[in-house]
Amino acid sequence: MIRKILSVVLLVISFSYGKENIKWDTVFYSAVLNYSNSIRDTGFTGGIYTYFGYGLNHSFEGSIDFTRIKYFTKPDLNQYDISLLYTYYYQTNSKYRFGYHYIISDDVNTDGGGIFTLGYDYYKLYRYLLGFDIHYSIYPNYQTQKKSKLLVFQLTPVGSLTFGNYYKYGSFTLMVKGYYIKLSEDTGFGKNFISAEGSLDYYIKNITTGFSIWGGEQSFAVKNHGFVVYNLSEKYSGGYTIYVRYTFNPKFSVKAGYNYFRFKELGSTKYSEGNLLLLTLGASF
Repeated sequence: MIRKILSVVLLVISFSYGKENIKWDTVFYSAVLNYSNSIRDTGFTGGIYTYFGYGLNHSFEGSIDFTRIKYFTKPDLNQYDISLLYTYYYQTNSKYRFGYHYIISDDVNTDGGGIFTLGYDYYKLYRYLLGFDIHYSIYPNYQTQKKSKLLVFQLTPVGSLTFGNYYKYGSFTLMVKGYYIKLSEDTGFGKNFISAEGSLDYYIKNITTGFSIWGGEQSFAVKNHGFVVYNLSEKYSGGYTIYVRYTFNPKFSVKAGYNYFRFKELGSTKYSEGNLLLLTLGASF
């Protein structure tokens, strides 16, 4: 889908109540987009994300964002995305996720699209994690050569390992993630897509830094437990990300990062490239 190319501001507001079993965080974000070798020119996206935690077993997350894309040769695109996610924490080493993402868009093919998410993680805090997400996307208005509906199945297994000594020389988290995507119909780039992603994060005192790299093929991908959906007809072939975050105190932090990715658009004979420059300011109240 349409995603952030240059993120400008991220404000985090946290509300804590007298009872220790309730936590409420709200995030406001804004971004501008830029493309190279693309049929798209520039764009803007922004929205609100909220997290509500109740006790030790339940959390509710939601987001609403708006995106506007300016094209060189066709009308601009306006889109709203609404995401909901419920997580149930079972005892101290398992959690289950149930989510839904809804799309309201000028893109007639994916307007009214809905994405269902089911996920599970088994973990030991600060040691390891094994889990998966299953996403099932339904685009009821998508026009293909055979029918007026597009169905997308995605399986995303993930595993991570944390090691090191945070207090002496820092700790590391190594993560490996896979993507298998199957479309019910060919939308211009095939029906089956496989890719893999690896990342390494490093934590020491007030500094967090890391990088990730991925390769393979993706189309109509769903990421971040259903909060990020790539719903336009395009094929992604890889990219990498680097970032660094500095935490001044528990209430304020700053993050800078760079992301490169390569993709091919429907109607274009060449690959396009994206460069993401990220600046994030976080504050808690």
